[in-house]
Amino acid sequence: MDVPRPDVLAFPAATTARFLVLVVAMLAAGLFAGSATYNVDAVGGAAWSSAIGECASTSAATSNDAAAQEAAFLRCAAPIERERAAFAVGAVLVLVIAALVVLFAGPAVTTRRRELTPLGPGLAATEHRMRELARQMGLRTPPALVSGPLVRGAFCFGRPGHYRIALPIGLAIKPGHPAFDPVLRHELAHLVHHDVAMSRLARAVWYVLTPMLLVPVVLSVVSADFSVLPDYLWRAALLALAVDLARRALLRSREHDADLRAAMAGGAQALADLFAARVPDAPRRSRWRSSHPEVASRLQVVLDPSRATAVTFADGFTVAFFTGLVLPLVGGLVVSAALDSQLLHVARVAVAIGMAPLLAATLAIALWRQACVGRVTGVAPRPGVVALGTFVGVVAGQAASLAGTALEGTDRFGRVVPVLAAGLVVAGATAVVAGLGELWARAGGRFRGARANWVPAVVLGTALFGVALWFCEQVRVVLGAGTWALVGPALLMWAESPVPVVAAVFFASVTWWTLWTVRRGETTPAWLAPPRTWPASGPSVQHAVGTGAVVGLTGVIVLAAFRALTPAGDAAGLLTTYLWLAGALAAAAGLVAAVLFGGPGHGAALLAGPVAAAVLGIGVLVVNTARGGALTPGFATQVLWYVLASGFLVSTTTAAIGALAPPVRSGPPPWIVLVAVSMLLAAGTATGVLAGLHVPPAADTGGVQTQDDQAWVEGEAVQDYKTRRAPDLLQRRFAIDTEVLKIEKEPDRRLRAKRMRAEIIEPLRQVLSDAESYRPPNDVVREVHGHCVTGLRLRVESYEAYAVAWELRDDSRTKAASETLVASKAELDLWAKSVLTL
Repeated sequence: MDVPRPDVLAFPAATTARFLVLVVAMLAAGLFAGSATYNVDAVGGAAWSSAIGECASTSAATSNDAAAQEAAFLRCAAPIERERAAFAVGAVLVLVIAALVVLFAGPAVTTRRRELTPLGPGLAATEHRMRELARQMGLRTPPALVSGPLVRGAFCFGRPGHYRIALPIGLAIKPGHPAFDPVLRHELAHLVHHDVAMSRLARAVWYVLTPMLLVPVVLSVVSADFSVLPDYLWRAALLALAVDLARRALLRSREHDADLRAAMAGGAQALADLFAARVPDAPRRSRWRSSHPEVASRLQVVLDPSRATAVTFADGFTVAFFTGLVLPLVGGLVVSAALDSQLLHVARVAVAIGMAPLLAATLAIALWRQACVGRVTGVAPRPGVVALGTFVGVVAGQAASLAGTALEGTDRFGRVVPVLAAGLVVAGATAVVAGLGELWARAGGRFRGARANWVPAVVLGTALFGVALWFCEQVRVVLGAGTWALVGPALLMWAESPVPVVAAVFFASVTWWTLWTVRRGETTPAWLAPPRTWPASGPSVQHAVGTGAVVGLTGVIVLAAFRALTPAGDAAGLLTTYLWLAGALAAAAGLVAAVLFGGPGHGAALLAGPVAAAVLGIGVLVVNTARGGALTPGFATQVLWYVLASGFLVSTTTAAIGALAPPVRSGPPPWIVLVAVSMLLAAGTATGVLAGLHVPPAADTGGVQTQDDQAWVEGEAVQDYKTRRAPDLLQRRFAIDTEVLKIEKEPDRRLRAKRMRAEIIEPLRQVLSDAESYRPPNDVVREVHGHCVTGLRLRVESYEAYAVAWELRDDSRTKAASETLVASKAELDLWAKSVLTL
């Protein structure tokens, strides 16, 4: 049976999405170049460092209270931070103006260089045929035809409302030639798609970006300040590569879209014959480096339009790279503008969520289009390749962001964990979006238009990527401190937010509705392809709910067994244990769905995961009540809230792992296989989590009345130390260490020693005093906290030794100070790791 020819142009053109990526790329490059230019000492770097150092000294002297010191610092630093932000925004405005100049000056330059002139009166037949074709393709205003001796192939150019098509002389004088209509239709298709300006900007992007990227280099060389260059050059090279990939992908996509539009207007065979005749003489090009698709590739797309819907590694990489690059840059600028405002924390989250529409308008639409067309052609999408591209893109983008250099005073490139975590979160969200698109495509036969497919892609994709980027920001703040010790307490804090709970319930409901609406025997929607049976294979509601229920019940059984075989412990840390267990089981349910059901399984995981977490939560309540705990509405609500939140965050983050599994080519497996696989994976996951955390899975948590009130109070004090006091000390210590990095760049040793005493040692003494004044609730916490006190004492001793060594220019003292600093780091690292085991 012949494969139907799907109408891929029923969806928004891929060229439009890629143009959006290119625009974001150029704006990101402007922020990047502007920030790097400001970092040069001769421009603003020196003034910024001096102002920040003065603010740190002034704020430290205002009060002994850490909160008051931070508020004073923010008020002091706000003007210089706004100056830095204004400089970067100014660079973007310069770039926009330059881009507009290129766009509007381009047609005149092209006309002069190609020696183009209007067709003479003798070619009236050519003009007449062009107007007929333009009318057939729906153009109200036909373009002008020009030609010239330097024109080798047809192309279109101009400004909106004043377009022109340039034809070779040999083609212009033969309007009856078999190649005339296909060529004209192709060029007219570009005008229908409004992509002339996109093409012009993509081709001339280096005229705009190259001077801006070279400005920091020139200023550094002229001022003999080479401190910025090592960090800047490799980042600029990576940015240039990503911009080049984006612009080449846009230009290739533009040609394929125009070919498909021309084939729709005049028939695919005429265009295919034209390309087939040119294939033997066409030069071979590297696909990803080419700005124009090969003739053979264009022939394949005309004959099989589904090839134009393929979403590649490069597509995922480019959009994710600029997302990862822009987030820290824009985030830094917004935070600078709101530095002394009450909206500071809101600004951070708003920037993260604000990038979600970019991912939705590019990746989500592309993945949903691919899924819908794949159900017509029978070709299963491979979301793993795209998810891998987004992972690499986010990691590369965050590593290349200049937010890691003088903008924040420290090099973020060395902090690998937050970057890798952000990449994993976005890659997981990409896999889930792709899976949800495949589920939605199964119900596509019930929709009367393509808008019912791609509008939900934007809305739901924005929501999913928004939650993912929100989570990235939370992870960055926690893991940016440089230790895993804060992850456990942070998971509790994240679970308290309404964002993951609302997302879990919302997407579980959407997935249930999507699965429920699938009906067998439906036909392919008329807007997509000729009518035929619309395949309804894939998971059902029963499959998704059953998978989650089996996984959750197995987790409850393992939890109950651990409770029976291990001695009871105090209440501290048990809720965190349940959070990790809920997240792991939800991830296991998602992995089962992805492996056994293929692409649609990634979408079904949005229902299976919350079901697994909810079943575990109910099991926790049952075990807790059986052990004599009080079952109150508040306690039940708290447990279910936390496990749903944790399940959604962890399962979405790990979804990219399931995307790497090979596609399933058969229908759903037998129930016996589904249950067996679910039980085995859930049992192994739950056992590993509980054994790895080394805590007894007792069911006595907050909200439970225990017989030993003193033990409960002690447990609450331990939890307070883990979630509040230890993170506060750790963050204050890292803030001081960040300032040390700035002081070490001071060339004058005496001034360096003076700043060390005023800006570092005094605030560090206050941190040490606060640590020494704390009274641990029991011997275990006392032992753990002792490492903190010892480490801080050694750090004060080390910094004092550094100051003396710099004043006396004594290298032997510097070596001793370095050894003391190493000992301090060992004690503080041991403390941070021990906090997690409390």
